Amino acid sequence: MNRALLFDFDGTLVDTEKCYTDFWNVTGKKYLGIDNFAIGIKGGSLISLYNDYFQGKDETWKQVRQDLYDFEAQMEYEFIPGAWEFLQESKAKGFKLSIVTSSDLSKMNNVRRKRPELVALIDDLVMSGEQFFKGKPDPECFLVAAQRLNSPIERCVVFEDSMNGIQAGKASGAPVVGLDTSFPKETMMPYCDIIVSDFLNSEEIFRFIESR
Repeated sequence: MNRALLFDFDGTLVDTEKCYTDFWNVTGKKYLGIDNFAIGIKGGSLISLYNDYFQGKDETWKQVRQDLYDFEAQMEYEFIPGAWEFLQESKAKGFKLSIVTSSDLSKMNNVRRKRPELVALIDDLVMSGEQFFKGKPDPECFLVAAQRLNSPIERCVVFEDSMNGIQAGKASGAPVVGLDTSFPKETMMPYCDIIVSDFLNSEEIFRFIESR
């Protein structure tokens, strides 16, 4: 059986969280009259966003999707410090790699264009925003990712930054590495086995993985 590492994308591998926070705060205020909208939806899928806030407002939702598409087409998807090197080292050590993201196909096509080296390195891509009715914090996306890589979930490690994602990882039964790029460590601690700020200390992270 394979050992697998299951990575969220935004805020975990790439440093996009501030960009999305700004975008969704502006969008929430503009279309819904809600302040600080981003914090309540962080880590959720577009399906859940529509169901919770835009159901019955299809013209508004169409404009939000277009705004989001235009915004994501301009993003650069810069790696979290050490993330690219950590992925390469993980691959060299024989781990299977999956990105398990709430993003949709149009977003990931932008990633393929801007970061082809990343897409070429990973073994699988699971898009809960496209493929599952239940997004994070439901654990289904991580369980499916493990199955597709022929790895029992207990032999996987989940890497996440959002509370929805961390809770999904915990509920799946996998050990969870939390990235404190979006939430304070104190908030994340009950749901994570270890918390890091980036991937620069790869030896510490690999020691944790091998201890599981």
